[in-house]
Amino acid sequence: MLHAIVAGWMILTLAGEAEHWLQKSAAQGYAPAPFYLGRLYWDGEFGSPDYDRACQWTLIAGVLAKRGGWDRSRPDDAVWVRRELPDHVSRIREKLTTGQLTECVLKAEEWLAANAARRQK
Repeated sequence: MLHAIVAGWMILTLAGEAEHWLQKSAAQGYAPAPFYLGRLYWDGEFGSPDYDRACQWTLIAGVLAKRGGWDRSRPDDAVWVRRELPDHVSRIREKLTTGQLTECVLKAEEWLAANAARRQK
């Protein structure tokens, strides 16, 4: 029993670390990071599936994927994100209600605006 508890704690700790670094990479404009976060939330890797957060991070990835800079240094990642993104967006649209999608767009826009302001400082 103790081994299971320790193993569970270690997994949660590692997931928290991964989430932190992916969010930090997203804030620096690296599109695969929020896309991967969206997939992790969709799949329930941080606990139960969280479709609202999956939506938010996927939309952020879509915006960042259209911005230049990161894609020139990581062309394989750019191809991967641009290939996988439409299918994931489609699954999100099928799963969420109109109200949830609207809230998702607002949260993504807030995050993008806040992080754009931070990068300009």
